[in-house]
Amino acid sequence: MRTILLMLFLAAPIAAARAQAAGHPAPRETYASASVDSAGNLDIVTTGGRHIVIPPDSGQAGFGDPQVTPDGSAVGASALYPNCCTAYPVPMQLVVYAGGTAHRFRADLPIVQWAFADGGTRVAYGQQPLRQVCETRYELHEVEAERLVESFSVEHSCDAHPEPRPVRLPPWVKALVSP
Repeated sequence: MRTILLMLFLAAPIAAARAQAAGHPAPRETYASASVDSAGNLDIVTTGGRHIVIPPDSGQAGFGDPQVTPDGSAVGASALYPNCCTAYPVPMQLVVYAGGTAHRFRADLPIVQWAFADGGTRVAYGQQPLRQVCETRYELHEVEAERLVESFSVEHSCDAHPEPRPVRLPPWVKALVSP
């Protein structure tokens, strides 16, 4: 039985490569669900029932807030890291699994909100300090290329900015902050 499973496992990439060479696109893997297991791994289940396990990076405490795009093309989760000043780990990365690849987007500050954009081909997130929040920095990234597309900052009322200037939010920020 193991031999048969191993042969099937090894044959799938070969069949996909032959289909692409013949001008047929390889079937796209889709994802049905995602959760965080008891060991802190991101457990992704494909629509075919296969489990894909993404372990935390070195120093990472685990994952939080897993989400699947409506069409099942991508899965995302915040990557939690220990923090000196809190009793809980904070999200300092966003991990997006799409097309068989895990993409990691590192933030300078804790990620306070995130969402898929443009059907899962992009991801948007807001980051800000845990205390003394005077500004939220929003970033829009292209998932596959892992490239920053746009960033936008919004000032908040605080000692440094008692009366923040009004701003017109780009559509992708508006979609992120307005559920």
